Order: sequence, then structure tokens, then C-alpha cells
Amino acid sequence: DLAELLLFGLNQQSGGVALRAPLPADEAVRTLEALVARRIQETPYRAYLWSLASDVYFHEGRQRHRSMSLDLSALTENPIDILLPEDWLGLAALENATRLEPMNYLYHDLLMERILELGRIDLAAEACRRSVAAYPALSEHASLLRPHLEPELLEAAILGFEDSRQQDSMIPRGVVESDAGLLLWLNGKPERASAFLERAVSQAPNLFEAQYWLGLATYTLGEYERAIRH
Repeated sequence: DLAELLLFGLNQQSGGVALRAPLPADEAVRTLEALVARRIQETPYRAYLWSLASDVYFHEGRQRHRSMSLDLSALTENPIDILLPEDWLGLAALENATRLEPMNYLYHDLLMERILELGRIDLAAEACRRSVAAYPALSEHASLLRPHLEPELLEAAILGFEDSRQQDSMIPRGVVESDAGLLLWLNGKPERASAFLERAVSQAPNLFEAQYWLGLATYTLGEYERAIRH
């Protein structure tokens, strides 16, 4: 609980919120390291603790970045070139969380967002595919709903939806097909979207959002009679 409280304060401060924290930022990070390390030693199999460790490392990395002098001779457009050891440890801890709970999409999503910040779209796409396969519900993956989604992430997400067919899921199959079709339609691919949406409608005729999105997709394709019917 204390680690979560300290992390909450650091996150608020990083976001520009003015608050009176119980500890200065550097002391808070040192305290966090000790708290989280002790918990991981006791229960190293808990993915959530490795996620906390990841947050601690990233905060430590940000503090070091702020304290370092800018070396103009080392300027680069590749963010990976300036990663600190703390940044690498943060990524490794988060990757460990995904291995411990491979069906917990939250850790895959967090890893994807961290990697996107580094500009490695190829590695981010791998995490995106695993995340969608673990929980094939578009509404739970906010990063996929932003405008101008990268084509690599779009294709990875669609592969994730298709991968999810290989395992049991709490999400009904018709909803999975509908969400995949919606993502394609939102990204300007109505023809591919209609194929997914047609499967959704055939599997769940009373899934009215699938009927609606199929109507929009067929309208975009100029199939007006079908659009009106759906």
C-alpha cells in the first residue's frame, strides 16, 4: 500500500500536479526500490509486483535524465540510443510481468505503450498482438482507438483478434468479429471490415452494433440496398 501511495504521488508530480508529497522525489524512489524489492523477494511470482518495479525504474530513469547535462555531440533521432540502464530495467520488469501473466492484457498494453515511446513500432506491434489475443475487446485497448493508428499496429491488432479464435474467451465470438471489423472500418478499410462484420452478423444476428457497423461499411462501398437493410 505504501509503495502504491508513493507511486501515485510521483505520477501526479510527473503530470504537473502541484502537491505536497510525503517525501522528496529522489527519496521516494529510494524508498520505493526497497519496498518493491522486499515484496518481490517474498513473492517473485506476482506479475503485479514486477509492474510496480517497472514504474519505479522508469521514475528513476526520468530523474537521472533531468540531472544529466545535455551532450550536444550525442544528439540522435533514435530514442533507444539514449536509454539509461534504469530504462532497460523498466522494460525488462514489464516484460517479466507479461510472462508471468500472459493472459493479462493490461501488461501487454503497458509494454506496447512504453515501446511506442521509443519509436520501435515492430516491437510494439508484437506486444499489441499478444494484448488483443489475450482480451479481444476493442473498447479495452484505448491506444488502438486513437486517430491515425500506425498500419503496423492495425495489422497486429487484427492478427490478435484472429489469434483469439484459438482459445476460449469470455468475449462472445460475434463480438470479437464485430470489434475487428469496427477497427478496420475506423481505419479506412471498409472492404476488409465488411468480411469480419458479415461473420459477426451470421454468428450473432441480434448483435445490433454489428448490424449497424456492417451497414456503414457497405454504405461506404456503395452497396446502398444492403446498407439500408443492415
